[in-house]
Amino acid sequence: MAMGCYQAIAELGLKIPQDVAVVGYDNQQIASESFPALTSVELPYSDMGKLAIESLMALIEGQPLLSNKRKVEGELIVRTSSTKTKKVGM
Repeated sequence: MAMGCYQAIAELGLKIPQDVAVVGYDNQQIASESFPALTSVELPYSDMGKLAIESLMALIEGQPLLSNKRKVEGELIVRTSSTKTKKVGM
């Protein structure tokens, strides 16, 4: 999705990050290899899997779920697609 944004932004004659900041969500390998490198949120897949297994095991054992909403915290990986830039007159 973010790479499509990169293309659309370029087609509009705009520049990343000077005109538009772009942030992705999943921190795939292409994020660090793109130009400019894509700022992205790293998803905690291991933690998400652990919570899913705990919920499934509780259901299998006939226990009620503690909550149908569980939260995990991602990590923001800041790269050059979202850096602050100075604009004259701003």
